[in-house]
Amino acid sequence: LEKVVTQPYDKISPEMRARYYAASPYNFVRLILRQATPGSSQTIYCEAAAELQNWIEQRTLVSEGEPAIYPYVQEYAVPGEPGETPRRKQRRGFVALLRLEDYSAGVVHRHEETLSGPKADRMELLKATRCNFGQIFMLYSDPKGEIESLLRKETKAKPWQQVTDDYQSTHSM
Repeated sequence: LEKVVTQPYDKISPEMRARYYAASPYNFVRLILRQATPGSSQTIYCEAAAELQNWIEQRTLVSEGEPAIYPYVQEYAVPGEPGETPRRKQRRGFVALLRLEDYSAGVVHRHEETLSGPKADRMELLKATRCNFGQIFMLYSDPKGEIESLLRKETKAKPWQQVTDDYQSTHSM
């Protein structure tokens, strides 16, 4: 798993991208932040779309047979004062499909300003691949703690998959 996962596209330095490319021909960077293939007449977005199609045909990527929700735990360091040992924190959530809503419906709210260049880049990738590759962290209301109770129960089991990233955060599914 360590050979195929990456940081989000906007956190990947040129050095990280080169390392991810070298790690595996199936590293996710080949889809989300593709390098141009020397001599290719296609855009990086069309190349990413072709790569995605190859992975699907080769069954490198497969769809679930039915809808699913994946409990997720992220453990990370919280920086403290200089010289202090960083505290480790954990956040629990889940990975699931979100139905797209018109922004004017007020269902999903922006949490940050975004720049036009990265938005245009991601839109070109979306148009070419017809896939959104990034996860979106969202908050939800759970006043009775029902979702939190289910997550706490489900995340006590041994993780199906676990990986530690470039920033020493541990991600468990």
